[in-house]
Amino acid sequence: MTYADDDDLLLIRPDILSMGTPNWDDQHEEAAAIIDRALDLSWYRAAATERLYGQTYANASVLRGFEWKAYPFNPLLLLNAAGQLKRLSCYKALELAYGCLAKGTEDSFEKLRDYYAGQYAAELQAVLAAGLDYDWDASGAIDATETTEPQQPRRLVRC
Repeated sequence: MTYADDDDLLLIRPDILSMGTPNWDDQHEEAAAIIDRALDLSWYRAAATERLYGQTYANASVLRGFEWKAYPFNPLLLLNAAGQLKRLSCYKALELAYGCLAKGTEDSFEKLRDYYAGQYAAELQAVLAAGLDYDWDASGAIDATETTEPQQPRRLVRC
């Protein structure tokens, strides 16, 4: 499952399909795999084991607080992935595409690859800060107990 396609890339880089490659399907697949791994490591494992601090829902411990190894990250449970991850996927696919086009010397393709790597890193942080719509109970819908609140910074106050 990919989060973007060539039409989405054309909105960012209209000339990307005129580089001698008819499509970037492999890069879209690889981008989705990289994003899934990043979400698993950077977000899912912590979100799966945390408790809903401050929540009074009766089934809060059912929705989270489980061992992530027993219930691995499932990208199919990201219900709004197209809206939340499209830009992220485009940046990663463009980074991979320009990496394929680079000749190994300092050329414009390497500069574009590095630029989109930076865009991807910034967008990943923005996505993680905004939170993700993950269907924790696999019901097919996100309800009030499953919304991921943006993470608030915590402060340590010393007495």
